[in-house]
Amino acid sequence: MLGISGDKTENSQGLCDYWVVKLDTSGSIQWQNTIGGSGSDYLYSIQQTSDGGYILGGHSASDSTGDKTENSQGTWDYWVVKLVADTITGINLQSSISTVQFKVHPNPNTGEFTVTFKIIEKQHINLKVFNIKGQVIYEENLSDFTGKYQNKLDMSGYAKGIYSLQLSTKKGIINKKIIL
Repeated sequence: MLGISGDKTENSQGLCDYWVVKLDTSGSIQWQNTIGGSGSDYLYSIQQTSDGGYILGGHSASDSTGDKTENSQGTWDYWVVKLVADTITGINLQSSISTVQFKVHPNPNTGEFTVTFKIIEKQHINLKVFNIKGQVIYEENLSDFTGKYQNKLDMSGYAKGIYSLQLSTKKGIINKKIIL
């Protein structure tokens, strides 16, 4: 097991893990994520998806530990992981919706936080919260929405960690990092 060293800023989950590193155009690390269970997990392929996230493919000998949610079915199993867009960094992918004021407060928080945004053009809005594994743990759809939105979300039943809040409109997507 390897811990934090060199450019690696997260401890290993087990013997071998997926280590995903995103670099900017100058080669500097934007974010990284160590993903795995208590056994050996080997990453063989990564592809960016149309939503700005990533799909990871490899194999695993880990049981349900760390990031693994299911026990191994044999010696080695295929293991596919989906990461949502910029889950780790919370970088805003704002394209043409930079005029939307999208706020989360307080952040960091103890599991309860308020989400606010204002939309001036009537449209369908989708609000999602993703865990670190890219799984949707909260979703709200607003049809023909215009005006100010304010809602207090209670995630106090979820584990402490980093989550991603995603606001989707017809003009683009904004992601915010939430720290419980």
